[in-house]
Amino acid sequence: MDFLSEIGVLFKYPPYSTIFVIMVSLGVSTFSTLLSRRLMDVDKLKRYTRETKEYNSLKMKAMRSQDRRLLKKIDDNKSRFDKMQKELFSMRMKPMMYTIIPLMLVFVIMNGYFGANDSIVAIIPYDLWETFVIIPIKHNGLVDLFSDRIPTGYFVPNYIGWYFFTSITFGSVIQKLAGLTPD
Repeated sequence: MDFLSEIGVLFKYPPYSTIFVIMVSLGVSTFSTLLSRRLMDVDKLKRYTRETKEYNSLKMKAMRSQDRRLLKKIDDNKSRFDKMQKELFSMRMKPMMYTIIPLMLVFVIMNGYFGANDSIVAIIPYDLWETFVIIPIKHNGLVDLFSDRIPTGYFVPNYIGWYFFTSITFGSVIQKLAGLTPD
């Protein structure tokens, strides 16, 4: 076995597979965020988000109080805010159009490397299935190397679950640092 294939096998099992998927997730999230910053008018995004939030808050207040003057103000501005929400949606969707193909490519490569559901990527010392009402993913043929070492009460995600968990966690932090989420 040559050096590269030994490294490849090493990254297929925890803890290296855990770190590998985290790094892929960080890379994709960073790329997506930088692309979003490049394609979106961030000042306009922040202004529209703030104004839409204020409008929705005012709308809720008007509905609760049934104040006719406030309800009239809401109705007068409805078309403007509908247009603003459509523009916000299109601003946020534009970067996704550019990142969906590379993301699919990442999953095809990772699926070829890790397999669909048959490898352990991370071992989390917390049983998520008992905490949340989630339909568990069936793990067919977990790697025998680790299956006898995993105590009950541990959560063992495949690469897809671990990728999405880390992507949501780190992606939101990266977007917050880049100024793409409302304060």
